[in-house]
Amino acid sequence: MDNAQGKKVILEFLRRHTLGVIATSHADGKPEAAVIDFSVRDNLEIVFDTFEQTLKFENLSDRGSVALVVGWDKNNMRAMP
Repeated sequence: MDNAQGKKVILEFLRRHTLGVIATSHADGKPEAAVIDFSVRDNLEIVFDTFEQTLKFENLSDRGSVALVVGWDKNNMRAMP
């Protein structure tokens, strides 16, 4: 699979989903995770919004590093038994 084919596969995967979990960290290193509703642009840029009063906004303003999880069963989150 070449680079263009790989990007197409990733784009198709991301467009099949609308929810993700974003993980950030606070200044003291404490991790924070939140479910987000996102979209993806043709260049694979992921876009979401948040309010300025949220921890993720504060964390992202101070540190731009994140982890993002996308793709679970039909965008449904289920508690583990």
